[in-house]
Amino acid sequence: MRRSVVIAVIAALLAGSTQPGSTAPIKVRFMVANPVINLGHTHLAVAQKRGYFKDADVDVDYLTSDGTVAVVRALASGATDMGQADTLSIAGAIAQGVDEVVAFCSYLASNVYWVLVREDSPIQKLADLKGKKIGIASLGTGLYYNARVMLQDAGLNPDRDVEFVTIAQPAAQLDALNKGVIDAVSTFDTVLATFQNQGAKLRVFSVRSGPMQWQWGVVAVRKAFLEKNRPAVAGVCKAIQQAELYVKTSPKAALRVFKEWGGDVGTTPEQHSINIIRFRADTSFVIRPEGGNRWGWLPIDPMDDLAELYFRLGLLKSKVAVKHAYSNALLDLIQPDEKRARADAEKDAR
Repeated sequence: MRRSVVIAVIAALLAGSTQPGSTAPIKVRFMVANPVINLGHTHLAVAQKRGYFKDADVDVDYLTSDGTVAVVRALASGATDMGQADTLSIAGAIAQGVDEVVAFCSYLASNVYWVLVREDSPIQKLADLKGKKIGIASLGTGLYYNARVMLQDAGLNPDRDVEFVTIAQPAAQLDALNKGVIDAVSTFDTVLATFQNQGAKLRVFSVRSGPMQWQWGVVAVRKAFLEKNRPAVAGVCKAIQQAELYVKTSPKAALRVFKEWGGDVGTTPEQHSINIIRFRADTSFVIRPEGGNRWGWLPIDPMDDLAELYFRLGLLKSKVAVKHAYSNALLDLIQPDEKRARADAEKDAR
């Protein structure tokens, strides 16, 4: 073989993935706001296992964390490229001078916090909680602040009219509720579904109006990463929206994929796992008429009002404008292939 031909062959081999049509996928570090990826995150398993990230030409590596504040800090420091944040953690970062994070699509398109009482309780409306005890996992989370807003909207003073009782574990919360030790529980969607799995008959209350209805989970990105990898950011958001539609179409298929992916459901029975997945999908994997029924839309205009509410609640040290940290600029690029998502889910459910 002539020397020039050998050189050409070697050059072609070295070029490899740089040749047209064979570009290597963009690597993306995506941080989840939980120490463990659980049944509330089955769409993340679907996005990887069903090739939605691959279709978007991205190679996603999941990282875990202790919560949304940890995710935003990691984004600001460059320890992750994208991640699962929420409106409060972003507002808090901006109030502290952090301006490296921007949200580009929804992750949970609803407020996932609820206040619940027993179905046979005399409490028919939130105002009836005056003088009552509310169980809560922690006074340092969105559960507490969301409950305060709901009580205020009902005409109650959260500092004077109710007593919050810290009970860390959901099982202990339900036991205390059933025994009358507490009168209500402030919790989030997957715990509520777990209680229902256990046969609990409950009356539930949630935020459906005012700024707090826009306290959502969002997909956020580090600005420096966005500037260099805009198509990859759009691809990740599209894959997540497509996976959410898959999960919504068939929670049963989502559970199967989650287990194939390596997800651990512990001792939770299959039907109970499906119920938990379905509850989150029905309440949070949704499209909104305010956003033209488009997947991933973010409610940008209400964000400053929400930040103002956070400030009044004492969650922010200063008043801040936050609308600039949200964008629907990629909305056209992140719409899912609905036909494929539904077909995949229906096939996997068989």
